[in-house]
Amino acid sequence: MAADTIAAERAVVVPSRRTAALTALVIHPDAKTRRGVTAELEAAGLAVVSRSNGLLGPDELTGPEELKPDIILLDVDGPDSSAIDTLRLLHGDQYAAGTPVVGLTTISGMPDMSMGFAAGIADYAIAPFFGPAFVHRITTVLARFGQLRIARQGAERLREHARAILVKVRSTNDPASMAAHVVAGLGETFAADRVWLHVFEDSRVPYLTAEWNRPGLRAVELPWEDAGGPTQHLADRLWSSTRALAVDNHADRQGLPDGADLAEGVCAPEVLASLAIPLGEGKAAFGIVWLLMTDGPRIWTTAEVTLVQQVCGYLEHALVQGHLITAQQIVMERLLELDKAKSDFVATVNHELRTPLTSITGYLDMVRDGAGGPVPPTALAMLDIVDRNANRLRQLIEDMLTISRIESVADEVQTAEVNLGMLLTAVVAALQPIATAKHVRLECDYPEGSLLVGGDAAALEQVFTNIVSNAVKFTPALGRVVLVGRQAAAADGTAAVTVDVSDTGIGIPESDLPKLFGRFFRATNASAAAIPGTGLGLAIARGIVVRHGGDVSVRSTVGSGTTMSVTLPATVPTG
Repeated sequence: MAADTIAAERAVVVPSRRTAALTALVIHPDAKTRRGVTAELEAAGLAVVSRSNGLLGPDELTGPEELKPDIILLDVDGPDSSAIDTLRLLHGDQYAAGTPVVGLTTISGMPDMSMGFAAGIADYAIAPFFGPAFVHRITTVLARFGQLRIARQGAERLREHARAILVKVRSTNDPASMAAHVVAGLGETFAADRVWLHVFEDSRVPYLTAEWNRPGLRAVELPWEDAGGPTQHLADRLWSSTRALAVDNHADRQGLPDGADLAEGVCAPEVLASLAIPLGEGKAAFGIVWLLMTDGPRIWTTAEVTLVQQVCGYLEHALVQGHLITAQQIVMERLLELDKAKSDFVATVNHELRTPLTSITGYLDMVRDGAGGPVPPTALAMLDIVDRNANRLRQLIEDMLTISRIESVADEVQTAEVNLGMLLTAVVAALQPIATAKHVRLECDYPEGSLLVGGDAAALEQVFTNIVSNAVKFTPALGRVVLVGRQAAAADGTAAVTVDVSDTGIGIPESDLPKLFGRFFRATNASAAAIPGTGLGLAIARGIVVRHGGDVSVRSTVGSGTTMSVTLPATVPTG
């Protein structure tokens, strides 16, 4: 081919802008064939770009939208492999991907068509490439792919509408609002006349109804009946068959799908087309959504039905989850109310107990001091028993009040720097008389001045008083209780202080360890030995430690002893 001929062809390959609605790209090595095909297509109203082989290079492009062809006519005569290679180039090119390809061939050079169809050729045209038959073949391919393109664009628009509906559903936890968003969104998306939604009385979801009517169309009374009526029967039937009920034309008595009679029993006579989608979970339906047309029949496409099912599927999940969340919120509110009532009751009872107890112990002291006259020795022994039990009752009241304060959100920890070594020394000094009376050796060991923590000194003193007094109480005569304070690292690697309280007492059964810090819990061997106690000391101790950001752990062997370990966040010394 002469150089000027090639230059002339290349000069018309890239128009500066489209001059026709559709553009064809012709790829053929024969210039005469290219000119003939171009003339036929231009006469049919197409803009034509032609070249001898391959695709346009980047230097030949002025803009993707101006150059993207609507159809490609490709020479496929000769070796099948070369045509397939060209097809691969076409499918990989951003300007030709997805464009229908018509193979141009001759009777003598006809390739393996099955291979071409598998590679992506839409159709074949056999020479001669002119006349009405040739043009009709090309325009038929264009029309077919145009319809597919429109269908794809329509499907994408539907998906966008569905996403918009789901965004609105996700924006709320209120079931009524969810239902309102769905019926309005579906009605507007499908240009329906009415959309109805009915959720039956069911433990899984809240009972509700919702409706949407095309603007200008008056609302009608919804035909919902009691549970077990035709509507629920239809929903159950559709749910069990995992399908929707799409009626294109209720007037077409011959073409009605199975179940249309049930739909007509529910819908008003004015409905001419309808789409019913069941709502449910597991094996049973709990509701139904209707799209109704009153102006005329309507063909429901597979894409439309699928999209409505997807929206309804998300609504099902949202309604179930929303109902669970609402139920949980109600339960939590009720628990908070009960907890407050319990705290109020404990405070009231403790106050009512403390007042008479104070009077009892006051008069008890007066009697023992002889205010009412001499007291015989035997009576004094009895009064000592009364005094001990009154003190036990007072301690129980104080423990219950402490538990109530620990559980109160309003009772914040008062934080200050606490020297834990000095605090442990004070605890040991306070409990030394009790240990001495029981012939139990009480020892304390810690590095001087290094055990600094932040917290409430009085509360932390109660923690170690409860733990150490427990250790002394459960250690037999000639036993030993040792407090060891040390610097350590918390579980997260931060600096901490740990105090181990070890005893040689009766130990705790392994089965009791998980319940040891529960309120009013007492180890089985302690109860069996009739060792007195309220079962609140360790619960109080752990509650206080946790509120200080620390932790309590326990190791124990029955008959050998127990070690309680208290870990608290360390602070940097001040001053």
